[in-house]
Amino acid sequence: LVELMGSWLRGASSGAGHILSVHRLDRAVSGVVILARTTKAAQRLCAAFRSPDLVHKLYLARTEPLAADSHLRALCRDTPKGEVTVWMRHDGKNVVARTEPFEGARPARTRWALHGWLADGSAQLELSPEGGKRHHLRTAAAVGLDAPLRGDTRYGARHGDSAARGEVWLHAHVLAVPHPTARSEDGMRQRLVTLSSEPGLDGRWQWDE
Repeated sequence: LVELMGSWLRGASSGAGHILSVHRLDRAVSGVVILARTTKAAQRLCAAFRSPDLVHKLYLARTEPLAADSHLRALCRDTPKGEVTVWMRHDGKNVVARTEPFEGARPARTRWALHGWLADGSAQLELSPEGGKRHHLRTAAAVGLDAPLRGDTRYGARHGDSAARGEVWLHAHVLAVPHPTARSEDGMRQRLVTLSSEPGLDGRWQWDE
């Protein structure tokens, strides 16, 4: 993505196509991504992403079809929203995630809300992570809520067309970050910028109202 955007900028403007990455999405996940054009902007944005209170993220997700006695359905009978904590340890490319603390693990917290149920028994969820650990939301769903995301065979989803295409049904919908240089009207703080990416119009994102 960084190389593609750099190439596009070189063709679209007279300036250099210098692009820096400040955060990441898993290859199988879609949605909004922020890139920086200067080293100073990249440093300030990276610092913001390291501070959970400064960056707001909202993702849309769709789970595998869930049984009537599933953990998520039981949670939603009381209230269709909440917070889940998964304990995660990253060993190189391997991710270990559990619902209880264990040696070397750090907590990954996620706020979740049910948007609705689909006819096949899958759930539509809104997910907001605190921070941004690798596979944070994928394990929040699969381990914390016992509701793997569709296509996410790494965390328990069944093999199907989505898995064959390498797709996980998780979309970065809204990202709000402090602008790296612009200040607010009172000049006392960095101006907050909110970016959004509407999901595609294929069947998975035609959400029930």
